[in-house]
Amino acid sequence: MGETLKETMQRVKEAVDLKAWCESNLTPCGRSYVCPYCGSGTGPKGTPALSIHKGRFKCFSCDEGGDIFDLAAKVHGIDDTDGDGKAQVTDLVAQWAGVMGTDGGAGRKAAKPKTSSVQDQAKPAQAAKPKTDYEDGRKRATAYTRACANRLTTKVLDADGEVASVEWAAGAEYAGAYLEKRGFDAELAASFGFGYDPQYCGHVGEHRIVVPWPGAEWYYTARVLDEDAKDKYKKPSSKVVGPQPPVTAEDLRGDNVLVVEGLMDLWSVKAAGAHAGWNWSVIALGGTGNGKAVARAIADQRPDALVTLMCDDDEHGRSCADDMAAILKDAGVDYVRWPWEKGGPNDPAEMWAHLPSHMREGLVSWLNGGAKEAHDKAVVEEAEAVMTNRLTSPTDVLESIFSMTGAAYPVPTGFDELDDILGGGLQPSSLHVIAASSSSGKTTLTLQIADFVAQSGHPVLFVTCEQRPDEMIAKSLARISSRINGVTKLPIEATEIRSRLARERWGVDRYEMLVAAGNVYTEHIAPNMRYLYASERPSVDQIGNLADAMKVATGQAPLIVVDYLQLLAAPEGAKDVRLAVDENMTKLRALASRLKTPVWVVSSVGRGAYYGTVDLASFKESSGIEFSADVALGLQPFGMADDVAKGKSEAAMKAAGKAAENAMRERDTRAVELTVLKNRYGRTRPKHGIPLTYRANVDRFDRMEVGR
Repeated sequence: MGETLKETMQRVKEAVDLKAWCESNLTPCGRSYVCPYCGSGTGPKGTPALSIHKGRFKCFSCDEGGDIFDLAAKVHGIDDTDGDGKAQVTDLVAQWAGVMGTDGGAGRKAAKPKTSSVQDQAKPAQAAKPKTDYEDGRKRATAYTRACANRLTTKVLDADGEVASVEWAAGAEYAGAYLEKRGFDAELAASFGFGYDPQYCGHVGEHRIVVPWPGAEWYYTARVLDEDAKDKYKKPSSKVVGPQPPVTAEDLRGDNVLVVEGLMDLWSVKAAGAHAGWNWSVIALGGTGNGKAVARAIADQRPDALVTLMCDDDEHGRSCADDMAAILKDAGVDYVRWPWEKGGPNDPAEMWAHLPSHMREGLVSWLNGGAKEAHDKAVVEEAEAVMTNRLTSPTDVLESIFSMTGAAYPVPTGFDELDDILGGGLQPSSLHVIAASSSSGKTTLTLQIADFVAQSGHPVLFVTCEQRPDEMIAKSLARISSRINGVTKLPIEATEIRSRLARERWGVDRYEMLVAAGNVYTEHIAPNMRYLYASERPSVDQIGNLADAMKVATGQAPLIVVDYLQLLAAPEGAKDVRLAVDENMTKLRALASRLKTPVWVVSSVGRGAYYGTVDLASFKESSGIEFSADVALGLQPFGMADDVAKGKSEAAMKAAGKAAENAMRERDTRAVELTVLKNRYGRTRPKHGIPLTYRANVDRFDRMEVGR
């Protein structure tokens, strides 16, 4: 199925560099161009108002703006308000770029002329043929290049009237000296059709070398001889001769095609490879801005030849070669880069000027097998790199298993039975997720584990998306105080610690309890604990950057705790909450693997799990959680599975679960269980979990003896 007009326009637009098009089609003015709409830049001050940025133009004088098709329609006088006009403009731009246009676009009927002013609209309508016939302009340009060629060199005949030699013509010695410095003697310059114009475009003293386009005498580059001149290169107007000659099948003949930037580069390569046989060709881009367009034109032709990217070895040239390589690779066209030598010439013209013998030898070798050898070597190296970076060798794994290279100890949680099930604690490079219904203590349990890890000397990055750090630390102080003073003495609670009214009623003993807890926290937990609490939802990438900073500062990757998953920022492109959770789970698992550290994530559960057992299906937006988590835990009232099982109907089971949940929440001391729903490192306990006592008033979990 063929492209739609919209698709063709998009493809052609991507292939064209707007600045390069303007250079060929508009009148230069300073660093910009004369606006074809209002003529800005032709006034007394000669200040242009036309701006070109990211593939679009804008004139700040007449306020006209748009893309390359709008500009081309104006320049060529085409009404592009209908499909025929749009197709014709697209074909003109495609022709300039040397890429395929619309299907049958060349045979479309002429579009109506575009009117752009009140005066134009007041004139009688006249049928106007778009400027697509450049025969007269090309004849004049051909005559010009031939005249310039006769002005540059002259043939010296012997007594028999045969050509004895070719010399620089009288008056062209200045141009001849310049070309000889570039490696071209008079005979070579004449054979390539070089010319000389001592007063380009009527500017007396503006000496330029006229370098023709191979196979198209009507197109050329006029190179100024004054190295300090601003506009070094001039080309014929595309309005007169048409666009730069496109890449054709003839250009891609043979076994090798070399792609260079400019015409001087092209003729330098031709001079160096004159004795390398004729099974190769060379193409000039006409500027790095045309790189993508030429690459797409080559890709459209699908040549059998091996393409050598011989762009200049500078920032612009390397960037152009990168862009072209990507396009050729996507199209399945074989290519290789020219091996520039470090410290040597960085473009073909310079190499031919200074190291002609070296270039000749290198090019002959390249065209007679060197290019294919370099291409095959690059293909093998790329394949090996892919295998090394993307595939895992069993030998390497066995070696690491036996040597324990990079192996790290698990991070204990402070709950012996949980650590035993998990193989010693939270495993490095692993992702742990805990879920429970609202106000069930999942954040409190998570905080207690994080405090234990920090107290053990391991750094912790605690990302809290819901509760503020002062709320979290108050929970820690209440728990520490209860351990110091026991559960029988009237405890201090987190809500009291943060309440000015409650604190005003305290006696000295309660302040002493808070100070004692604060000393423990300051000495043993605070040095290794860091909180992230932001006004905006944090992203996994931001969390990763902070974890990297902590690793550098402490010498050890931190345990990363996220409370909670559903409040993280949605990754770019995630269209709904479920996709956002899935993508964040994938990114968190990758983060754990990259830093070789455990990641602990708190998750909410769906409404359907509020009054029943917590299982994998309970996790809110559960698909990504279920498959990405290494360990999945659930927190629920103790014996919930047995209570729910007593119901004979779904309604009865839900009622039983609700009763158990409500009964638990009414007590300060609650019997709960931590179920292990998924565990890549050992056994699970999905129904009857690890029994715990949750002392909600002091935010503390303890091991519960069963039957107590």
